[in-house]
Amino acid sequence: MTIPDLVFKNLERKENAQALAQIQEGEYRFITYRKLYKKTLRFAEGLFRLGTRGGDTVAIFSENRSEWVIADLAIQMLGAITVPIHSVFQEKYVRHILNDCGAKIAIISDNHLFEKLNHIHNGLPLHTIIYCAKNKILGLN
Repeated sequence: MTIPDLVFKNLERKENAQALAQIQEGEYRFITYRKLYKKTLRFAEGLFRLGTRGGDTVAIFSENRSEWVIADLAIQMLGAITVPIHSVFQEKYVRHILNDCGAKIAIISDNHLFEKLNHIHNGLPLHTIIYCAKNKILGLN
């Protein structure tokens, strides 16, 4: 059984239960298991269309947020490998991690992280950046 299997195992029984919480504009916003499942499935479908398959590596370069959970579960649904990169790492460490793991796709969450990737992307196998911002997911090739 995979982690996504465990998370969504009782989906029918607790589809309206709160799965994730995040603070937006000073208030907690909750995501139900049903919504989490739908968002995760959509994200997995997008990654699949980009060519992600079992055994591939996909980097998540972000601070903690609900989109991280969605991306991580989607990557695992495909049998791919999540490569977490802490948002405060210096460019040289980010470059080393991306080069070492061979990720062709990176998922980021803000302009600052995009700028870091923009400075170091030459020579890396990275060819797609997915930008998650304000509950929207934008793909940048």
